[in-house]
Amino acid sequence: MGGKRCVRRAISLSNAYDLKLKKLSTSCDFPPATLASMIIQYALDSPEFIMSVQKQFNKNKHYWVTPVNSQGEITYLP
Repeated sequence: MGGKRCVRRAISLSNAYDLKLKKLSTSCDFPPATLASMIIQYALDSPEFIMSVQKQFNKNKHYWVTPVNSQGEITYLP
């Protein structure tokens, strides 16, 4: 895989979201797993999404991360 480390994660989707993923992946001509990976990457590189999730679900302020754009790449500062 191009020398990059690949981590496998199993996720569970409801039937409704699995159907949405299948329809969108068919529309875009991607395998569902590839599209799901792209969606996750997009979300984790979106400062707005990161802040929204933390505002809604953060339970420990010591683990709050701040997304920073560093030379075009989003990194997280503790």
